[in-house]
Amino acid sequence: MLGDIKDRQNKGMKVCPVSINVAREDLEHEKALDNISAAFDEFGVSRDLVAFEITERDLAKDDELFRTIVEALRKYGFEIWVDDFGSGYSSLNVMHYYRFDRIKMDLTFLRHLDDNGGVNRFLMASVVETARKMGIKTLAEGVETKDHLDFLTDIDCDTAQGFFYAKPQPLEDIEKLLD
Repeated sequence: MLGDIKDRQNKGMKVCPVSINVAREDLEHEKALDNISAAFDEFGVSRDLVAFEITERDLAKDDELFRTIVEALRKYGFEIWVDDFGSGYSSLNVMHYYRFDRIKMDLTFLRHLDDNGGVNRFLMASVVETARKMGIKTLAEGVETKDHLDFLTDIDCDTAQGFFYAKPQPLEDIEKLLD
């Protein structure tokens, strides 16, 4: 991936930021942070082009070592995103113990937007408002309809992703969209 970014930069092509899902186990490896930093230095890719997504499940296991690792990534210049926020692993505690740049609200919120009297509408609006007050950007996963997008626009969610825009595609097809 870093090679692809550098190749596009060398060719003067448009480069857009990407996010990488990482597991707790990946980051707890003894030399993980040094290896990540060295790879970015080797390819000469700016750290602001990559964000690390860590699942709420991995963050919910509150311990000082992992919090130190996450903060070290931030000090290296990477954004940290919470993936699957609201998926059932004590979301509010996660917001209390870590500093994040973006929260990715789990797609089940939108899939069940109007269930139980529309409670997810209130929950999502509250998450967006709380995150904004904390200086955290929001992203909603699972946007499949214009109604989903309209709702997210109404609550001022920062970003949306889902099949409404595009389905997962090979890199070559995505590059055509960028150019």
